Amino acid sequence: MDTYRASVDIHVTIVAPTKTIVLHSDTHKVLSVSLIKKQAHDSDTRNTEITETCFLKKTEMMILKLSREMGAGENTTISILFRGNVSSSFDGIYSSIYVSKTKEKIKIISTHFGHDYARTAFPCFDEPSFKAVFFIKLSFPKKYKALSNAATLKQNFIDTNTLSVEFKPTARMSSYLVAFAIHDFDSISAVTKSGVKVNIWLPRDNIEQGKFATELSPKVLETFETLFNIPYPLEKLDLIGIPGFKAEGMEYWGLITFKTTTVLINPKLSLIWEMQRVSHFIVHELAHQVCIALLFSFSLTLLAFRLCNLFHTDCCHYLPTKH
Repeated sequence: MDTYRASVDIHVTIVAPTKTIVLHSDTHKVLSVSLIKKQAHDSDTRNTEITETCFLKKTEMMILKLSREMGAGENTTISILFRGNVSSSFDGIYSSIYVSKTKEKIKIISTHFGHDYARTAFPCFDEPSFKAVFFIKLSFPKKYKALSNAATLKQNFIDTNTLSVEFKPTARMSSYLVAFAIHDFDSISAVTKSGVKVNIWLPRDNIEQGKFATELSPKVLETFETLFNIPYPLEKLDLIGIPGFKAEGMEYWGLITFKTTTVLINPKLSLIWEMQRVSHFIVHELAHQVCIALLFSFSLTLLAFRLCNLFHTDCCHYLPTKH
């Protein structure tokens, strides 16, 4: 089983007096955990130490016992260094393999954190009502590329073989909407009238078959913006095909994962039913990008799903007949 080494810094504000901090953590080997000292401008300068760390396997909880009671309004940062496992079951951080035309087996990494698999990837407050801005940084062999919810901020080489990519801060969101992928795919891109860049990522052997989806996606976003007067809030949208993916598609802020074959159309055939199939998929997935802000809790999931179906139908009626 593949493993990874990572760290998280979680900035928290205490809302009620407490001597314990409880967060989610599953399948991790924690190497170190500490509270980072409060900033100099804070009025309370007392240090707080972690006296004991407990793990509850059944409830997937990590309990930090503190040296003193922290009061409401205090700020601190939980800093955790840990190791984790890469799954092969399409949950959490998982790997999948595809075979190129040259018969080479190539591994890629991607994520699925809904409904509660973020805790298998990194320690966090893995509840939909807990929202945060995520600052994501990935390191990987230089032959690969990386995607996440937000656009790339900067990248640099750690050594001759390892590339580090830092992404822009995400929107304020729940942990289950976090997503990233490490891959060697090629892309086709198009830009909406409002300047949103839409990228379709596929294995290079399949890239020509993704042109129809690339041409359609900006039109779908533009149609939603016109219909509902809701601008797409991010500067980019990536759609990446995952070999062997068990679902048709999964929607995250700024990054949609889907079964590779879902958007493929043979450009020499362009059968009507294939175009309809891909059109329905693209419209449905992009409807979730419009609806995703409604998902403040899992109790609204059914409502958002119904709205996505409604938006899907309306958008299909309003789309141009020629793509």
